[in-house]
Amino acid sequence: MNWEQAILIELSTLWLDSQVIIHKFASMTLLLLVSIMFDSVQGVLSGVARGCGWQHLAVCINLATFYFIGLPIACILGFKVKLHATGLWMDLICGLSCQAGGLLLTQCTKWSRVEFSKNSKRDNPVLV
Repeated sequence: MNWEQAILIELSTLWLDSQVIIHKFASMTLLLLVSIMFDSVQGVLSGVARGCGWQHLAVCINLATFYFIGLPIACILGFKVKLHATGLWMDLICGLSCQAGGLLLTQCTKWSRVEFSKNSKRDNPVLV
């Protein structure tokens, strides 16, 4: 056992009493870190896609990655290979990474520049 796992085990004993759950938590912490990283990238890219007006594209990518890529991988890793919770979490990472990759590909398209006139505030006043 390395020092990182020892720290995780000591921290988890503050909330948990079961040694089985504590060791399972310590073994899955790396998966938690990777999923947080991919989830943050996916969240930013999804927000950018929505801000650009590409909601339909973001929805298609979300559905395709989680239901057509993630769900079969979850069934295979979680139940067929018998990795159980670890396999299901690995599926979440696969789905998030595919989703982030798909959204990243949409960001590589050409961006058109929006030109505003210098008198845009006078031409279109905002009423509050």
